Amino acid sequence: MTVSWAPSPMLLRFAAGAIALLAVASITGRAAAQAAATATVQSRVEFRGPVPFRSGAQSDSVLVEIRQWSFAGGQRVDSLAAPAAGVLIVELRGGRLTTVIDGRRLERRVGEIWSVAPGSTMRIETGDDMATIQTTLVRRR
Repeated sequence: MTVSWAPSPMLLRFAAGAIALLAVASITGRAAAQAAATATVQSRVEFRGPVPFRSGAQSDSVLVEIRQWSFAGGQRVDSLAAPAAGVLIVELRGGRLTTVIDGRRLERRVGEIWSVAPGSTMRIETGDDMATIQTTLVRRR
């Protein structure tokens, strides 16, 4: 007994469309990956605004800016400065990096949190892989 099967024209059109869609998705994905690899430093603001607080009977507020930063591998950012009237709190969210703050060089690990004093400068160096940090800047209004 011989069984033969021939695909229908509709199935052939569907298969050709699926292959074309996969090819476009592959090319688009590679282009996006190449664009991301060439971007050395990216940042985006997650929150910026006044945050109220109470100290005893006094009410006041501070300005807070929370920002996400991504650094490509093999990068050196010479100056991520804290303003003269604010403190910068930094958390390493992913990867590994080295910081140099006021001449003091430290290797950082994921989950580590540190601060940069007002008016100080922080240099960031990444190894082979990218690194992601979150900065929270707190300053008076």
